[in-house]
Amino acid sequence: MRITYRNLNNKEYWNRRWQNLPVDNFPIDDNFYPLKYAKKVIIDNKGLILEAGCGAGRVLNYYYKLGYKVVGIDFISEVIKKINKVHPYIKAEEGDIRNLRFNDNHFQYVLAFGLYHNLNISDLNRSLKETFRVMKNRGKIVASFRADNLQTLLTDFIANFKLNN
Repeated sequence: MRITYRNLNNKEYWNRRWQNLPVDNFPIDDNFYPLKYAKKVIIDNKGLILEAGCGAGRVLNYYYKLGYKVVGIDFISEVIKKINKVHPYIKAEEGDIRNLRFNDNHFQYVLAFGLYHNLNISDLNRSLKETFRVMKNRGKIVASFRADNLQTLLTDFIANFKLNN
């Protein structure tokens, strides 16, 4: 998978992006991305949900309002402060997907929309290990990735295969 290239490092990019955006406090249509896909996996209210990379809290707030036990993490402290100010009843905290503070087998569900494709390969490997460490046995994950990353992975594979054969 290719790195998502930006003119800033990952943390600076997201700091700048969340700096001027408000907490998502508007209704969300659950027939479209990302909830359309989360609803296919989260079919009951019997387990704790982790939203990794919760951003401005749109999905976090949606599941909280439905009565789910949900925890959101993001590595941008400013966006977490905004969520905690607007929604003090929602559990949102600063955290890094590469090094989670949660116990093993803690979450039934992990939501990670647009998170993993922002990481370089070594961080991606650490993040996935951490994700599966904190998930319960038979837990479920719903994740999205930039389509162009998959496309570039396949394009690179084909190009390298042709060069080597």
